[in-house]
Amino acid sequence: MKKKKHKRHNFYTIFSFMLFLFLLSGCEKEYSDHQTIQKPKEPIMELKPIHVDNGEFEKVAGWFDNHTILYITKNDQEFQVYKYNITSGKQSLFFNSKDSIKTVKIGPDRSKVLIQTAPLSNLARIYILDDEGKTIYTKDIESFDLTYNWNKENPQLLALTIFYEDWTYKVKVLQLNQLQMTEYVFDDPFVKWFGSNSLIMQTRNKEDSSAPSNLISYNLKQVDQPKTLKTNLYQFDTYKDLLMTVEVNPQAKEEAIYHFYNKSLKDKFSFRVPHLSQFNEWLVPFNDYLEKEKHFLSFIPYESGSIVHYDKDYKLISFDLENQKE
Repeated sequence: MKKKKHKRHNFYTIFSFMLFLFLLSGCEKEYSDHQTIQKPKEPIMELKPIHVDNGEFEKVAGWFDNHTILYITKNDQEFQVYKYNITSGKQSLFFNSKDSIKTVKIGPDRSKVLIQTAPLSNLARIYILDDEGKTIYTKDIESFDLTYNWNKENPQLLALTIFYEDWTYKVKVLQLNQLQMTEYVFDDPFVKWFGSNSLIMQTRNKEDSSAPSNLISYNLKQVDQPKTLKTNLYQFDTYKDLLMTVEVNPQAKEEAIYHFYNKSLKDKFSFRVPHLSQFNEWLVPFNDYLEKEKHFLSFIPYESGSIVHYDKDYKLISFDLENQKE
């Protein structure tokens, strides 16, 4: 009889111990699950609003770094460009001029800034400043209008197209490391960089502006040897590592084909969409490329035809070029 009681006592002891372990493991699992569900909260960044004490706010010129912007103000006496930290609220004067500020371009590596002022209606004065606001180059250029294209792969090169009142033009390249400007003769004023030392442009049919054009590349070291990169295209754009072209679909001319090529001109991705026209000319909708995410965005019509008779909506599309999907 004593043996049975002893065995029964041992059984309850072992059972109680196992039950304790089971409850303990259950608590640990519940605690672990609870920890998994509750993700740590990301700190909320508090942004400091801009206060202009003397003058009027004009506009934000762009991002100088991840927390700093450049913005333009004006008062009765001069125009100013300020550096402003959006998290700390600290600001400092970056540039000032008695002449109106027309353009502020921040270099792709954020080490230099181009500022264009207008001393006269037909005169542009350009300044190149370092990241502290010190002027390292300045030049007066007679012009009606100016466009700029900064080389993202080689930020020491800046292309300028100078338009005159009769719409003749000159294309010049400023080498920032040598502070030297060189003029080049090209058949088209709208040049863009593709690669560290090459400018590309379209050769347009002067008699028929609606006709497709060719894409030509000029290496600045061999400008007398242009290369034809692509034919039968309507528009192109360049990004840091990609060339985008809008071409005619030879199998279905009512469609447009967007191609994306790498630096070796290998076709990485393409898609077909309807396109609209106006007076026999193609209309290419607004588009943009997010370089960090490698996403291409554009507005696309639901069907092809003339913009005069098109009464439908547009859809905003985003293509993931890395994974090649919409």
